[in-house]
Amino acid sequence: MVKKRSSKHKKIQAHNPIPLPKKIRTTPIVIGLFVLLFITIIGIVNTSATVTGQAIAKQNIDYLKEGTITFIEVKNIQGLEGITAELSAPMKNSYFLIEQSAPQKKNGIYNSFILSSPDRASIKRVVLNLKIKESDLKILGITTNQLKIQNNEEKLKPILMKTENGYAYYTLQSNRLGTFTFTI
Repeated sequence: MVKKRSSKHKKIQAHNPIPLPKKIRTTPIVIGLFVLLFITIIGIVNTSATVTGQAIAKQNIDYLKEGTITFIEVKNIQGLEGITAELSAPMKNSYFLIEQSAPQKKNGIYNSFILSSPDRASIKRVVLNLKIKESDLKILGITTNQLKIQNNEEKLKPILMKTENGYAYYTLQSNRLGTFTFTI
């Protein structure tokens, strides 16, 4: 017969942790909810800014001297690739602002936007670089040579530079800022 060995050591029982007060257990949950709420509010504010027609592009200017030619890339306005501005006077602590001003492709209007700056007197001229889908022009019922553009009440004549890969490329010059409207 096999004899069982008796142990002189006591059995170790599982140690139950000291229960934490309820306040300490809920603190991470409360902090997590506040962070989630903050992220949700930021998301709502950013979404409403783009939906309501706020600034599409803003180019800040620290300092540009007289005679400077500067390029502003524009990505969010249909048909507008960029704007080149030539200065007749220095600009300091200023900006160029481009805003959507009319619904696209309604009532004979392909697109409309506002180009502004608090230092508009410092701007000698602006040159707009346009890239418009030829299929959009066909929808409006015009050819590449029939596009019309106005700056406020002044009628401007865009120059067709080339047509390539389904796009028509234009350039256009104006001596002032304001509302630019592409019409048929």
